[in-house]
Amino acid sequence: MNTTVKLNFTTWNDWSTKYNLLLTAGEKIDMIFVSSWAGYFKYAKQGAFMDLTSLIPKYAPQVQKQVPAQD
Repeated sequence: MNTTVKLNFTTWNDWSTKYNLLLTAGEKIDMIFVSSWAGYFKYAKQGAFMDLTSLIPKYAPQVQKQVPAQD
């Protein structure tokens, strides 16, 4: 695929600060860990995450079959 993956490692000491900066600074991010305890709902309301709904049927049809539609 001729792709380079850059991983940004952070310690737990500065995790919340770096996480917040990545999601609010406008930097393009391809993948990031999300959960309710990591502020998912706050960042989602701010538009930090791309809606994948239209991409799932094309790029993840097997996942779509296994995940209930309401999810």
